[in-house]
Amino acid sequence: MLRVGVVLTVFLMIAGGGCKSAPVETTGTAIQPGDTLYGRLPASRELQAFSFEGVEGSMLDFDLLADGGNISAPSVELLDPQGRAVDIASATNSPDGAASMEVRGVVLLRNGIYKLNVRPAVPDHNTWYRFHHELRFPAIESSRVRLTADQPHPIYVSAPRRGLVAFRMKPEARSGVVPEIRGVTDPWGGRALDKKQVPTGATPPRLSRTFDGQQVLTFTAPRPGRYTILAAAKPGTEGVVSVSAEVRPPAAPDRLIYHPNTPPHFGVPGNRHDAAAAPSPLAPPPPPPVERVPAPPVSPLLPDPSLAQR
Repeated sequence: MLRVGVVLTVFLMIAGGGCKSAPVETTGTAIQPGDTLYGRLPASRELQAFSFEGVEGSMLDFDLLADGGNISAPSVELLDPQGRAVDIASATNSPDGAASMEVRGVVLLRNGIYKLNVRPAVPDHNTWYRFHHELRFPAIESSRVRLTADQPHPIYVSAPRRGLVAFRMKPEARSGVVPEIRGVTDPWGGRALDKKQVPTGATPPRLSRTFDGQQVLTFTAPRPGRYTILAAAKPGTEGVVSVSAEVRPPAAPDRLIYHPNTPPHFGVPGNRHDAAAAPSPLAPPPPPPVERVPAPPVSPLLPDPSLAQR
């Protein structure tokens, strides 16, 4: 039975690992944790918007960088799935007017699609920016709970879609309790451990007991949100257990996403499509060379495809 705990620990350590291929480049406004979004706010545009899926009980971290010139980072407005503004000022670690904006630990209170509105800090000025965000799911570490057989105790764990949840209950020394899990309710009130809900390609839920009496549960979250684990004591026993839980988000995509107003050929300062690799959309074309000796007629050159987008 010791092997179960060891396998669980190793599995959590390597989840999401492996070799990464070259970043995938695409265009859009819907982003995921781990994506890097590049955007360009031209002087003629007052606002750009993009969105991500948020999870109740998670903590949002993001970085927003003005990606060209000595200019302040754009201002950001975060709206929840109901369209209400979310306070990010208290979680902002960077001073006003800085070129980079660092936000850490914004607690999300609802499931659904969150929207970010980005506005230039300097009016009538072209602004390039770069955005990256992550969702954190705080672990439960050695929380003490007294269990009885007649009344299940609810324990709440937030998880993202396809996130791996590892839950453990360990009896305290000489408590005499034998912990057991009576069920797990998903964010919609359904049975989270129902095999019909297992996401495609995910491992089915596993419930086991180690040699020292620990109850161990692992399952893949079929949908984002808060899960309720009903813990109780086996009939005839009761006592205190130490509860711990860890949530591992699915492997983050390695994508470079360009806002529709910022296709890759524009060249975003600071990334590998910089001004040396692609012409600036704002730079005037170079003057034609002066011909000092008449040249024989030649076929006209095909235009640079990137110029057609200016």
